[in-house]
Amino acid sequence: MAGVSEDELTPLMGWPQGINNKAKEHALPDGTLRAADNVDLDNEGKMQVRPGRALISSITNLHSVWSHPQYPFMLAAAGNHLYSWDDNLDLEQLSDVITAVDAPVSYDFKSGSVYWTNGTDSGRIFPDFVNLPWAPEAPGGQPTVTATTGAGGLYAGTYQLAITYLDDRGRESGSTLATEVQLADGQGITLTDIPQPQGSDTAYIRIYLSGQNGEILYWVRNILPGLSTVTIGVHTPGKQLEMQFLKALPAGQITKMHNGRHLVARGKVLIWAEADHYGMGKLHANYLSFDDTITLMEPVGQASNSGLYVAAGKRTYYLQGSDPKNWQKFIAYTQGAVPRTSAVAEASDLGFQSSGPVPYWLDKNGQYVVGLPGGVVSRMHEKNYSAPANVQSGASAMREYQGMKHLIASLRGGSQTGIRATDSISAEIFTNGIRQSS
Repeated sequence: MAGVSEDELTPLMGWPQGINNKAKEHALPDGTLRAADNVDLDNEGKMQVRPGRALISSITNLHSVWSHPQYPFMLAAAGNHLYSWDDNLDLEQLSDVITAVDAPVSYDFKSGSVYWTNGTDSGRIFPDFVNLPWAPEAPGGQPTVTATTGAGGLYAGTYQLAITYLDDRGRESGSTLATEVQLADGQGITLTDIPQPQGSDTAYIRIYLSGQNGEILYWVRNILPGLSTVTIGVHTPGKQLEMQFLKALPAGQITKMHNGRHLVARGKVLIWAEADHYGMGKLHANYLSFDDTITLMEPVGQASNSGLYVAAGKRTYYLQGSDPKNWQKFIAYTQGAVPRTSAVAEASDLGFQSSGPVPYWLDKNGQYVVGLPGGVVSRMHEKNYSAPANVQSGASAMREYQGMKHLIASLRGGSQTGIRATDSISAEIFTNGIRQSS
């Protein structure tokens, strides 16, 4: 430093306890400091200059930036488009997939694909960066089914028939309602006016038929789109119909994957898919209502030790168990969650002795908390730090750089909480030159 010798400089040993904005400014505990702008604190509390920024892309009103450790692209939204960047920062664009241009996007990753939604729009981005709806097109009606004499060879009785669509990526739609037909001995079944797909993605129309007087439907055959009439006679039954009563999940403000199920929060309602049928569920049965809009939905744990944190209004709930039909619901935390501030990190990186991924989020009172398996919510840095209260929304992430791991957040709105310290001053009062008080 020009004009100052090394002997005149006072070395600072660091602040290993980090930021403290709750203690009085004149009484900060040893090893803490009030603020640190544009610098990084390492594990010993020593400062180093934060690296500068570089412009990657110039896109107006970019929002909802997301990445996943198993997905090779970073995603974000702007206007009617979704954008992606690979490791080389090369840009790709999915055009005109968004109609609600300002709505925040929620993402999750499963089996090579990204499922996304913004409350109005939704889609599934495949590994080749093609965006399709969560579920394939389903038949818009039922075929006409009649008994056929002179061809078929089926036994006399009542048969049930339904159809589904199979798209060119192997995804099967929900089925039509089963149609009954009564056969005499030796007759077959003729389908006419078979509903045809509207889009070009359907590869086959699948036909399912029950056994004689049976309730379970089995695959009979696939036919190509465009064929509107077909007759079914003696056949070897195939796999059982699994798609009956399944419909595409609606768009919502949050989407998550957990224990082989696709979960969607839509307003005050949590909806789930059937196991391993991502994007599709029994909408008449697979839902759970809350008393306020859901602002957080975060899975934790595995198998029998798994559960789901759901924040709605002034409370955060824990849904314990791996099967939604058997969830045990209880209040885990008496504070709601700030929308979109949740993220997932290794428990050890957040200072816990246990290992495995756990969610963390900002509560309505300005405190970051961690959701542990079993429904235990633990406050982070409770004695030292408080963010603004009543934040409107935000984003969180774990940053790892040169051996340092930092929780970073970007928050919108909010007010100073009463438990957060303000700057202090000392003053003396004089009257006619005489000291009165201090």
